[in-house]
Amino acid sequence: MNLNKLNDEEVKILINEIKYFLGHVQLQIPTIGQYKKITDVKGEEHGIAYKFHVYRGIEENKYSMHLRFAENNIHLIRLCISGSKHHNSDGSVADFDHVHIYQTADNGKVEGYAYSLDNFPFDKDNSLAESVEKFLDYIKLRERSA
Repeated sequence: MNLNKLNDEEVKILINEIKYFLGHVQLQIPTIGQYKKITDVKGEEHGIAYKFHVYRGIEENKYSMHLRFAENNIHLIRLCISGSKHHNSDGSVADFDHVHIYQTADNGKVEGYAYSLDNFPFDKDNSLAESVEKFLDYIKLRERSA
């Protein structure tokens, strides 16, 4: 699988593949204040190495999280809450709350195409901790049982 040029079906497969944290990970997310966590992840079936990243700055209702390939730092999927509007290459615009999904554009370049939250299990009114749980479930990321 060429991580620099995935098709839509491969992207769906990778998002839905079971993934595991490498090592024991504690996500102790405070209700207020800054928070940043980056941890290593590996896909079960394809063995692809990822980085899982959660970030909240000083504004409690503005945060993001993503899963990116360790090999090239390209995002497979990213959730942005209270971010900036995103302008896609096809001219469409996603509002402040959106999900970026890896997409290879017609010109062959990879972009994080942004979609509204309408067809995803995320809600702009969720706390960071609630969104992390939903995101982990959506991307099938788990902790290995001992």
